[in-house]
Amino acid sequence: MKRYLLQVIVSTILSTTTCVTGFSQTVENPVIRDYIYHESSLIDGKDGYFYSFVSSIVPRDSTNFKLYYTVSIFRSSDLEEWKFFKYALSSKDIQQRFLGNYDKTHRLAGKFALRGKKNEIKYYPIWAPDVIRYKDRYLLFVALRKSSDDTKIAVFEANSLSEDFRFVNVIVSNCPEDKEAYFPSREQIDPFPIVDGDDFYLVFGSFVNASNGKTLDSRKGMGVYMVRLDPSQGFKMKEHPHFITNNYEGVIILKHNKAYYLLGSNGSIRNYTYKVSYAKSMTIEGPYLNEDGKSIADTLNINFGTTILQTYKDSRFNGFGCPSLPVKDKEGRLWMLVFGHAPEYAPINSNDAAKERYTFLLEFQWDRKGNPFFDVNAIERNSQRKPVL
Repeated sequence: MKRYLLQVIVSTILSTTTCVTGFSQTVENPVIRDYIYHESSLIDGKDGYFYSFVSSIVPRDSTNFKLYYTVSIFRSSDLEEWKFFKYALSSKDIQQRFLGNYDKTHRLAGKFALRGKKNEIKYYPIWAPDVIRYKDRYLLFVALRKSSDDTKIAVFEANSLSEDFRFVNVIVSNCPEDKEAYFPSREQIDPFPIVDGDDFYLVFGSFVNASNGKTLDSRKGMGVYMVRLDPSQGFKMKEHPHFITNNYEGVIILKHNKAYYLLGSNGSIRNYTYKVSYAKSMTIEGPYLNEDGKSIADTLNINFGTTILQTYKDSRFNGFGCPSLPVKDKEGRLWMLVFGHAPEYAPINSNDAAKERYTFLLEFQWDRKGNPFFDVNAIERNSQRKPVL
């Protein structure tokens, strides 16, 4: 009897150890679940840390206060455990503005103070930061939005990620007083910088059409555009921006095997219909084509790209969108931060957990034909093998 009990105990211990070991070798998503955390930019700092730049965060613990509408930097040594590092901009540049009874979690917003052409100070909420390493410095691109008729894309710079970013220039603006930067599109948001050879490009803008292809009247005048910038002249526009698509937002572009892949999101950002799709081009400026060879720039016929990241209403996770640029682990595997919904978690700032967005660490892969994909089943099961760092 004693031998039997001993065998049972040993067996139980071994079984438990195996389960724990197996579980510890997989990513547990969402990796950031104590904050509502939007549009994360991701960069390898080459100092033992990865850095995530994000705007408009709300903490689960209301005593863990973070300014809303500014750029917060989080960092991680393993891509899974993320901690607040610092604000990206100097406190001299950010004005804390009372939001009133916006919600129970945050009452103060950090708005960027920008001096206008008539020398008056305007305060702009900051959205959708994106950061890249360019030559000997880091560049931070952000959207500044006061109203639909006063939105801008601005760039900041820093020599290291530990110092405050300094304002450089307003690049694109739909406010006529910004003469050199003026471009009359609405909702100038989601900046994405990309260097291709000797050319420096900026992609920006938002979608017009709903996931069913119908035009949203409230979003007329919007679209996703691309423009070449001049780094030697404060990143001013070299030319008039050209139209890319009106179907997507949160766009990034990746080059692979001499082709360019545009990844973007559409659907309803508040529910399971939000998804990530791609279109392909042999030139960075497009046109970008779906798998049927149809251009996503076609405004008469709604041609969506190939969907590669979508789950459904009853899925464990859903509503994925706005992927970051990927970073590599030691095995050469690619990892992105992507936001999505996790209905199983208690909501932070809503009565409906399905509407809240957390941040997921997802492996991004290329198939044998050179096309991008995500292992959606592994994401759903939380069975992605951890990065090797």
